[in-house]
Amino acid sequence: MILLNTVNNTGGGTATTGQFMMTATGDSATGLTVITGKTPVAATSAPKGVYLLSQTGPAGYTAVYSCTGGGILTGDNITILWSDAGNTITCTIANAWTPTGMVVLGISKTGTGSGIVSSSDGNISCGNTCASAYTSPIATTLTATTSTGSLFIVWSGGGCSGSGTCILNSSVGVIVTANFQTILTPIVKGDFLGIGKATIIWRNYTTGQDTIWDNATTDSSIELTSLPIVTDTDWKLVGVGNFGSGTETDILWRHQVYGYNVVWYMAGGTARSGGVLPTVTDTNWTIAGTGNFSGTGNTDILWRNTSTGANAIWHMSGITPLSEIALAPVADTNWVIAGTGDFKGDNSTTILWRNQQSGKISYWYMNGTTVAESGVLPALTVADTNWEIASTADFDGDGRPDILWRNKAYGYDVLWLMNARTIKSVQMLLTIPDSSWHIAGPR
Repeated sequence: MILLNTVNNTGGGTATTGQFMMTATGDSATGLTVITGKTPVAATSAPKGVYLLSQTGPAGYTAVYSCTGGGILTGDNITILWSDAGNTITCTIANAWTPTGMVVLGISKTGTGSGIVSSSDGNISCGNTCASAYTSPIATTLTATTSTGSLFIVWSGGGCSGSGTCILNSSVGVIVTANFQTILTPIVKGDFLGIGKATIIWRNYTTGQDTIWDNATTDSSIELTSLPIVTDTDWKLVGVGNFGSGTETDILWRHQVYGYNVVWYMAGGTARSGGVLPTVTDTNWTIAGTGNFSGTGNTDILWRNTSTGANAIWHMSGITPLSEIALAPVADTNWVIAGTGDFKGDNSTTILWRNQQSGKISYWYMNGTTVAESGVLPALTVADTNWEIASTADFDGDGRPDILWRNKAYGYDVLWLMNARTIKSVQMLLTIPDSSWHIAGPR
């Protein structure tokens, strides 16, 4: 962890950065680690846990906190997670001289990316944390400008939201947070072994066994990699993606009774640790898939409410939801989200739908969280609804998602190798007649 501070003396202040003593005090999980000093406090090892940020120094200043490079900042507390291992987290305390009768606009930046936040009146212009005193009310417009390799995700605080400009008109001091994320190199969804193509995850909903097929595209050379057994079969494997700080494909689980959501951080075919996401107790909400909807390379989570037909996306940074975006509802709950992938070939995420009564398949081409185009694909209709789409992923390594089918009546498994929306070939995989075994992913 690195500690920095800044000082804005506009309006008559005289303090310097060297007059402020900064401290990050860790809780018992950190071994009561304490990091302290004057700016800059050089990089210091910070075990995972919660740290209270504080400072002492001249009176008359309002402090605004922000941390970049990892962790979760809530007020003046920064939580460092296991997935932050190896990250350099920089926490900055911005101090603004606040004369009597004035209020402060503070800018706090979060996320792994970078950019500039500026105000229309010229009082704010910073790439990290800053603050400025205003005569009430604060009436200005904030704009976020991204650096190369980063993407602006969302505003929060001070009544700001969304990713456009933020128009402020506040009679009291406010802190506005800007979230920038680094654009990551996308991983191959479901590639647990680093072979450049997806593998198949199976789950037995009687015994709780979980396994990976290392070779998904032949019926004669199936190799098995066993995963830990999860005997509570209310745990459903609902998605895969990069939810950590590395380049591995991780596994996302949801509990169908209690609404818990957790991630297994994977190393090859081995579960090495875990992370906990927010609980969603309304189990009508199901995780229908994952995808890069934000354009950052992060794995976002796609939700569908099986009762109301509502749909939503969580924009994620690791296992932390940054924002929730509502999509257009699909009230007919016979339509289920069958999979996601770049079926258009433009590095965007397509949502693939299937009607459980008619067997029809339709698509939503997405532009971020906006449906740019939609339609039905008559040539892909499979009227026999014993056939279910079990997975959509790139199983042959050509950079395009394919469609994996399983027949729930007979245990047949068939792979459609796709070129966008066109079937280029069909492969019959090994038949697994035991209906307790389900293809759980990639999704």
